[in-house]
Amino acid sequence: MNESSSNPDFHVLVIGAGSVGLLIAQRLKMLGIKCTVFERELYLNQRPRDWNFGVYWSQAPFSECLSEDVISNLSTALVDPFHKAGSDDHFPMFNGETGELIQKMPIPNTYRLNRSRFKALTSKGVYVEVSSMRPKQPFPFAPLNMETYMNRVAQYGKRLSTISRSSDTETVTAIFEDGSEATGNLLIGADGSRSKVREYLLGPEKAGLQPLPLLGCMALRTLPADLAIKIRKEQNGLAHVAHHPLGYCSFMSIHDVPNPEQPETWVWMLALTWSDPGTERPSGAAEIRSAWMQRSKHLAEPLRSAYLSVPKDVNISCERLSEWRTIAWDNHQGKVTLAGDAAHPMTFRKALPILLPPFHSNQAESQISDRGQGLNNGIHDAAYLCRALRLHCENGKPLQEVISAYEQELVERGRNAVISSGQNSLMVHDWEQLKKSPIYRLGIAPDRKQ
Repeated sequence: MNESSSNPDFHVLVIGAGSVGLLIAQRLKMLGIKCTVFERELYLNQRPRDWNFGVYWSQAPFSECLSEDVISNLSTALVDPFHKAGSDDHFPMFNGETGELIQKMPIPNTYRLNRSRFKALTSKGVYVEVSSMRPKQPFPFAPLNMETYMNRVAQYGKRLSTISRSSDTETVTAIFEDGSEATGNLLIGADGSRSKVREYLLGPEKAGLQPLPLLGCMALRTLPADLAIKIRKEQNGLAHVAHHPLGYCSFMSIHDVPNPEQPETWVWMLALTWSDPGTERPSGAAEIRSAWMQRSKHLAEPLRSAYLSVPKDVNISCERLSEWRTIAWDNHQGKVTLAGDAAHPMTFRKALPILLPPFHSNQAESQISDRGQGLNNGIHDAAYLCRALRLHCENGKPLQEVISAYEQELVERGRNAVISSGQNSLMVHDWEQLKKSPIYRLGIAPDRKQ
């Protein structure tokens, strides 16, 4: 149900139509606050790379940002709409060399969402500014006509160039590379880890990502039916992680289940990360595939078969993991702020359990909530930022006051999450450190029913 804002002229500009940007837009729509989203892609999910993510400790703010209509259709964005989440769900961790189960972490009632389908769901009913440019590639959804597609679906083509603001007015202006401009009262940078808005606020040097000595590769693919069934049975859920003594870390999850009775149609997300002290990454498909295969052959079965079976026509993406340790910025009298990965870009979002002490069996659920996981922090940002804007639009609190309060909480939480995520990522790629960790020494936590 939409609420009515007492300040109908207040206009929010959101740069970035990713998951967090669209959550903000959905919540503002519910609050009756005018919002326009701008995105550099020419059309919804233009970039072919896709992944999935789990909604863990942020389930309450996640629901807060979504209308009843979106929540009722959330199953369309689940990686497996046939899987019923429950209080006994867990996340298994294996020894990548032997296949031995090391630990299983409780993740009760978790949503695991397919990113592209979640964006498609949350873009409905949100006004996304349309570029004068026209896509050269075929439309992904076969719309009835061009204008229907352009005006009802998140079709973008708005690449931010710079931001202009005036100290003597209550407005801020986004200027785009196609020469167009948009003016509003608040500009939110939700434009990802390489945020142009963050660069504007802090300058290129202070806003730049810091590379870590870790490389990560990822691929999406189907598996033979017997192998898919075996892996699904062993992970006993939607995802699992395996750590190898050679310093590798594999993460595997269901990405799409078109038909639960045809396991050969299930799409899997396979990720592989390893320590690499250099500054470069493999370049070119052949070099990336060679690095992938070289490490996959050391994995225990059935992971070895799954990773080695990636065919040559399947793209394997590769990137150096990086982070930006959140610091405060000048919000220009509350006119410009950040959210999501733009505010706290952290390491590869693979839903790894935090392995930092202290840990014992009855702390398992609290450790889940302390995880430095990017999307869950971004969901938290979206809900808290919209609460701040509600205080301004409905209660008349000064914009600078509510935005500064939002940022004060975000900066502390975001910085802590980035640091813990980076430390955790480094540790799980160091076998000797991993063996010393409490979670490894204690083994499997007792079943909560015992």
